[in-house]
Amino acid sequence: MADLTDYKSFDKKIDDLLRPCITALGFELVIARFIQNPKLTLQVMIERANGEGVNVEDCADVSREISALLDVEDPVDQPYMLEVTSTGVERPLVKIEDYERFKGHVAKLILHQPIQGLKRVAGELKGATDHIVTVATDKGEVEVEFIHIKSARLIFTEKLMKEILAKNKMITEKK
Repeated sequence: MADLTDYKSFDKKIDDLLRPCITALGFELVIARFIQNPKLTLQVMIERANGEGVNVEDCADVSREISALLDVEDPVDQPYMLEVTSTGVERPLVKIEDYERFKGHVAKLILHQPIQGLKRVAGELKGATDHIVTVATDKGEVEVEFIHIKSARLIFTEKLMKEILAKNKMITEKK
């Protein structure tokens, strides 16, 4: 059981608990976090390790497995709901590798503190180094230290949609 007053550190503990189970099922854990929605909800976002899409049955399968694990481990001392979802089109960017993986796509970053006078940065991802994310905005390139990013997500664009459709077409042709 745990005190949920420090959600961020608790999210890390939940991530460590769930990741091996989700990986064993053939998925990658993108993010596990507690949100107030309006009830306390453990939101778990997954994607397939092989790059294929995630469907409702996949979410149900993962939900059953991690629900059993959470029942045994009992890491939360208050009632909560479990929600397992795909990342959706506007995928959250969680790890530094995500910024490199989605280079060329448009993203919106919310920062802990203003950088170059900006608390929010939106533009094309130019990539990432060990700890710096570069975004091309309409006012020029902005470099942000990864630790200063509070949250980030892809923005739905025509380019992103075409990439998703092309990927789905390849998957459909394989079957």
